[in-house]
Amino acid sequence: MLETAKAHYKGKDSQAFDKAIDNVAASLTEKFGEAVPFVDVIKALRNLPLHSGETAATVAPAKAPSEAAASAGSAWDRTPDGVRFEWTPGGFLLRASCRSTVGAVLRVGFAGLLAVLPFRLWGDLIRGLPTDQGMSFWLTGAFLAIWAGAILYIVATAAFELLGEIRIAKTGDRGEIFTGIGTLGWTHRLRWRDFDGVSDRAVAAVSSGKFSNTTHSVSLNATLKPYRFGSALTAQQREFAIAFLRQHVFASAPKAT
Repeated sequence: MLETAKAHYKGKDSQAFDKAIDNVAASLTEKFGEAVPFVDVIKALRNLPLHSGETAATVAPAKAPSEAAASAGSAWDRTPDGVRFEWTPGGFLLRASCRSTVGAVLRVGFAGLLAVLPFRLWGDLIRGLPTDQGMSFWLTGAFLAIWAGAILYIVATAAFELLGEIRIAKTGDRGEIFTGIGTLGWTHRLRWRDFDGVSDRAVAAVSSGKFSNTTHSVSLNATLKPYRFGSALTAQQREFAIAFLRQHVFASAPKAT
């Protein structure tokens, strides 16, 4: 792509521009080797010093969607840990592992604490459940069932953090976003034309005056019903997924209506 920028340069000082391109190419090769990410090439071109009156269009003309996708195909070879993708006849399949051993251990430990806590606090009440009758039996049973459901939910999220993944599939205009473990999980089916872009969505959750936590997710933007997913992804995985979708879904997609 850098050689293409040289060939299409229409500015005043082609020699200086060629030298700047060579310096950029050497810097990127030294940093990434042969597999230079497409996004870093674009950033490097945008940061080139231009003469007054020149714009990014002076450097290289916009490519047709098919040409852009073809040139980007090899540039996405360098991916974050836990991310892989494959091209399919109608699009692609992008996989991102959500595995976090530390998070899973913490959740399992919390679930264990919740499992022990009722017996410590209400041991006599629980031991007396088999002999209870009437309203006392049903209230105690309902309370324990809700408590057990909360523990199972935490264990399930721990399993997802240890073994789960997110799969994003595109086949023509149809898409699927799967979140789960293997074949167990939930799938959101959509049409890509219903969305007009993708971005990082940050939601701040404040638990006290001194502590705040911000959760990031991938947001498919739409006027009526945006869709968000991927809050379990790392920052690098999320940035890669957003850049990948921008390039291979929304680069030439029509606006949602």
